[in-house]
Amino acid sequence: MQKTKIEHFILRPHPSQKEAREMVPHVTEFLDSLGFSHETLEKDEEPLHKPEKPGGCILLTIGGDGTFLHAAGYALRHSLPLLGINTGSLGFLTRASDLDYRERIKRVIDGDYQLNRRSLVRIECNNGDGSTYVESALNDITLSRHQTSRIITLTAYVDGQRICKYHSDGLIISTSTGSTAYSLAAGGAIVSPRLDALILTPICPHSLDLRSLVLNSDAKVVVKVENRYPEMQVLVTVDGKEGFTIPNSSMATFTKSPEELYCIGFDEGEFFRIIREKLAWGMDFQPR
Repeated sequence: MQKTKIEHFILRPHPSQKEAREMVPHVTEFLDSLGFSHETLEKDEEPLHKPEKPGGCILLTIGGDGTFLHAAGYALRHSLPLLGINTGSLGFLTRASDLDYRERIKRVIDGDYQLNRRSLVRIECNNGDGSTYVESALNDITLSRHQTSRIITLTAYVDGQRICKYHSDGLIISTSTGSTAYSLAAGGAIVSPRLDALILTPICPHSLDLRSLVLNSDAKVVVKVENRYPEMQVLVTVDGKEGFTIPNSSMATFTKSPEELYCIGFDEGEFFRIIREKLAWGMDFQPR
C-alpha cells in the first residue's frame, strides 16, 4: 500500500464506551471544518463510500486497543489504513489521543505520516464439528484451558521438529505487534513491531525453565492437544474475541498470514516512547 491523497474518513467508535461516543461529534466537526467527507459506522456496517484507490480512505477508530483490534479485520477487507484515537486505558496500538487528535488528523491530511506494515498470525484447525476454522490475528491467538482448574498439555512442533511439551494453563502464539499484549503479561519478550516474528509464550507453565520463544515469521508451528483427561477441551481465542473449543487430540497450525495490515504512525521512535510512557520501561528512578 502506498500513501495517496486522502479523500474520506470512516469512523468506527467503540459501541458503548461513553468517552468514545462523546468524542465522535468533536471529530466530525473538525473534519467538517477542514472540508473532508466522513461517515460513522457501527459494528458490522459496511461503508457507503468506496475509495477509488487503496489508501484514499482512512479508518479512524475511537476507543481503546480492543476497538482497534476489532476494526483490523474490517480494514483488511477494504484495504484501509488504520489510525486509532485512544479513549481507553493503555493504548499501545492507537496513535492519537483526545488531546492531540486534531494535530494527528491534520498531519495525515498533509501526508506527514508513515504507513507501518504489520504482520498477522493465522490459525487453521478443526473446530470440533468437522469444519475447518481459519482466522488471522493482529495481536495473538491463545490456546487455554476451558472450564477446568487443571493444567492442559500442548505439544509444539516447528517446521516438523518437536520442540516442547507444555504443561500449563495455555499457550500464546503472538505477532511482534502482540508482544506487548497478553504475551508480555505472561513473561514474553518485547519485540519491535518492525520485526516479522512468531512468539510462543506459555501461560503459567509447570516448569522452572520454560520461557518465551521467538521464531522467524516463516516458521510453521503445529500444536497438538494431548491432555491427560480425554474429556478436557481447549479454548481457542483470536485477538481476545469470543472463542470456541477444540477437543483432545486436535491439531492447530499457525503460520504468518498472507494478509498485511497498514497502520498509521508518526515517529520512528514511537514504539519505544509508548512502552516507556505506558509501562515505565527502562525509566531511571535513581535520585539525582
